[in-house]
Amino acid sequence: MTPGDEEHTLSLRFVSQFFKEAGWRIIFLGRSIPLWDLKQVIEQGEVDLVALSVFSTGGLNSAEYLTEALNDVGKPPLVLIGGRGLDSQETAEKIGADIYLDRLEDLPDKIREIEEIIS
Repeated sequence: MTPGDEEHTLSLRFVSQFFKEAGWRIIFLGRSIPLWDLKQVIEQGEVDLVALSVFSTGGLNSAEYLTEALNDVGKPPLVLIGGRGLDSQETAEKIGADIYLDRLEDLPDKIREIEEIIS
């Protein structure tokens, strides 16, 4: 999903497809949903990962708010974050993300890393 007023979904669709091809069950939430609804989805099923895409630096505050709110659910999912709005692993960590995706080309390696973490 995209935080706040971010409206792009193309990169999320690419990421979703990579995970699907790796055998993951995907719940594509689109560009933005109310936080309450996201928490409901997470609490109703086994959600291991939430992927966020931040296109502009304006979306960083919303991404941080979202990652903090996800820590309030019963079993918080890992948060993967990427996009043009981020400039470094350090920024992703400040936001509260668990995994930073710098380049889409790195996603297969990140998927393996995530699978090791959750297994």
